Amino acid sequence: MNYRKIVFIIFIVSIVTVLFLEKGYADENIQFPTTYRGTVTIKDGSIPEGKTIIAKITKLNGTVYTSEPVIIRNGKYFMLIVSPPDNSYNYHSVKFYLDGIVQAVEADTFSPGKSGPNYSPYVFDLSFSNIPTPTPTPTATATLTPTSTATPLPANPTTFSGSVVIAGMRVQEGSTIYAQIGEYQSMPAIIEKDDRYRNLVVDPNDYRAFGQTIYFYLNGVQSRTTSTYVSGSNNKNFDLIFVGVPTFTPTPTPTATITPIPTPTPTNTATPTNIPTATATNTATPTNSPTPTITPTYTSTPTPVPPSFSIDYIVPKSTTTEKSGGQCFGPMNVSVATGIGNSFLMLAPVFFLVGYVRTVKKKKRSN
Repeated sequence: MNYRKIVFIIFIVSIVTVLFLEKGYADENIQFPTTYRGTVTIKDGSIPEGKTIIAKITKLNGTVYTSEPVIIRNGKYFMLIVSPPDNSYNYHSVKFYLDGIVQAVEADTFSPGKSGPNYSPYVFDLSFSNIPTPTPTPTATATLTPTSTATPLPANPTTFSGSVVIAGMRVQEGSTIYAQIGEYQSMPAIIEKDDRYRNLVVDPNDYRAFGQTIYFYLNGVQSRTTSTYVSGSNNKNFDLIFVGVPTFTPTPTPTATITPIPTPTPTNTATPTNIPTATATNTATPTNSPTPTITPTYTSTPTPVPPSFSIDYIVPKSTTTEKSGGQCFGPMNVSVATGIGNSFLMLAPVFFLVGYVRTVKKKKRSN
């Protein structure tokens, strides 16, 4: 029993020892901060009101610890906490900066947990040669970014079809329906007998019409129903409602009157008469002959002889005509072709009888 008690006591003591050793090791790694406070003086007499104070610790390897800034109020700074991450910063120089730019004349050596009386912040007054001049912020030169021109979207045709509803009446024959977007007006639609319209095509062909309101008109009266233009949409059963549509009077188509064209009367043109051209007759030119000298001749006077007459006898011509054959078998003055034709007509019955008899005999033989 004593042996067991000794072993148990040794075990308990070992655990307690390990716990204290771990606590001591942990306490060695604890880094206590140092808090600074004090006045701030500018040698040129400037007032550092609203400026900030920071502390920096730089190790030999170049690693820099920077504290959080505190604001100067009424010429004093307060609660500047310097708390490096580990004890490797211990006993390194602590430098103070005004607005992170101008270094203070004074510097301190970092010691963990340094404090003033009764654990109050450590008093450390600072002085600076001047207030840092703020670095002017360069004014950014505005760069003109070219505005990209949007590629216009294609404006495809939109179709509508549906019923036409008119308050208190039917659609009258000859009525027309069309759509309008701004200054664009579509072609009229087809209105069927059952008060339905179809093939109303809205095609403004302008991308600026996207999203604009489409108005519908029946005989010039605007519909109570409107739509919005959507490129390429197909709107079926889109009913149009109209109120106060006046009675439509179709304009009669004038009937063309046919005006008879007068037939021109022919004008009698005088036919020129050929006037015979006179033929020139050669007239003999008289030859001047010497005028004979008239010699008087004495002529005896003849004794008158009584006239004599000759008598011609006229032989009478026979008036007896030759007989031309007025009988059937009398002689006739006919041509040869006429005679042959008459002979054939006379013999035709004989040939018919002979042919008939032969035909009858052949039938009998075949029977």
